[in-house]
Amino acid sequence: MSMFDEAVGAASARYPRPPGYQPSYGTAGFRDRADLLDRVCFTCGLLVGARALSTGSACGVMITASHNPGGDNGVKLVDPSGEMLDQAWEAHATALAGAPTDDALLGLLHQLFAQHPPQPSHHARVVIGRDTRPSGVGLAAACAAGVQALGLHVSDMGLVTTPELHFGVTVSRRACSCHS
Repeated sequence: MSMFDEAVGAASARYPRPPGYQPSYGTAGFRDRADLLDRVCFTCGLLVGARALSTGSACGVMITASHNPGGDNGVKLVDPSGEMLDQAWEAHATALAGAPTDDALLGLLHQLFAQHPPQPSHHARVVIGRDTRPSGVGLAAACAAGVQALGLHVSDMGLVTTPELHFGVTVSRRACSCHS
């Protein structure tokens, strides 16, 4: 995994963890005040990128807080099937988001790839969408930075509903498998 260390380290420095902040992945992903979520979205980009690499397929990220207050935002992670992130990966999401240092983050990323090695595939990519909240643009960029640090392509759907993002992941997966 050392081939990603430099890129991940450089990108990680742009998205510091708020002191004392301990996010936790819940049933609908991460939710909190938008001003706390840059680091979370960056680490979610790393996680969903790792998931895409381990499956050799497209995965997705939706930046949305649904019906929560306007100052909030959140991030939902989507598997290649178009369903929510596999529950076995939720603990990885919490661990990466809560890593206290960049070195700890890299160590967790190494462990993740040891457990779920990248598959040889040019189909791995990440599809990102967001809702209309003003904070979504910056949070989507933080997520994209995590994905790109792993060398993956990001398809930005822009403003979409959550079901549209889920559909976009499955369409991307099918489009990739048709061009093998």
